[in-house]
Amino acid sequence: GLSYGLIGLCLAVLLGYGGRNELVFVLGYYGGLAYFRYRGIAVVKWSPPILLGLFLLVSYIALSLGTDVQSWGSGRIGVWEYRIYLLVDRDLIPFFFGGGVGSDVVWTPQWSWADEGLTAHNDYLHFMMEHGLIGLVAIAIFIYALWIRVFVEGRAVLLGVLANSFFSNGFFQSPLLAMNLALVLSISIVAALARDRPEPTPRPTDVGQTEVAAAR
Repeated sequence: GLSYGLIGLCLAVLLGYGGRNELVFVLGYYGGLAYFRYRGIAVVKWSPPILLGLFLLVSYIALSLGTDVQSWGSGRIGVWEYRIYLLVDRDLIPFFFGGGVGSDVVWTPQWSWADEGLTAHNDYLHFMMEHGLIGLVAIAIFIYALWIRVFVEGRAVLLGVLANSFFSNGFFQSPLLAMNLALVLSISIVAALARDRPEPTPRPTDVGQTEVAAAR
């Protein structure tokens, strides 16, 4: 009961603070947790592709019929569109290897509230801009390596991270957040190993000593 109260309090604080990116992480985590625990149910098992298809359909309709689309999401849509244009227009070498550290900070007039260039607010576009397709593939391999080493709780954390990083300069860009992520996943791995470790069987000498001690 106390844990649910704390969860409710955190959600209320995030809503009041306007922490949209943090809420994406929280919803991604609990959505992943529910999926892994109840995926034996057919509706839950097929919910990811169904929800993804609905999201893509609604996004396509909204972007096609909407007005002033570039200003949506505090300007995120315009910033993403601008970077996608830059990526498509690149030569092969910078497309595969990127433009180098710091090259993502380019002038983007869509950020109406900023007087200087800002990063993409999307980790995946950020890596494509700075490290190219090779860097993005390296991050994907890193995530997969973590995925196969953790289980329910750890995978739910990873899903929250992946969702959050789609909308913000998230865990893959911030050293502090990355350190916290590594700590959480390390604890998850240790907990999983401890849970799956078999109980030690007593050695014959130990059994004999126990019987002698009991007889005395």
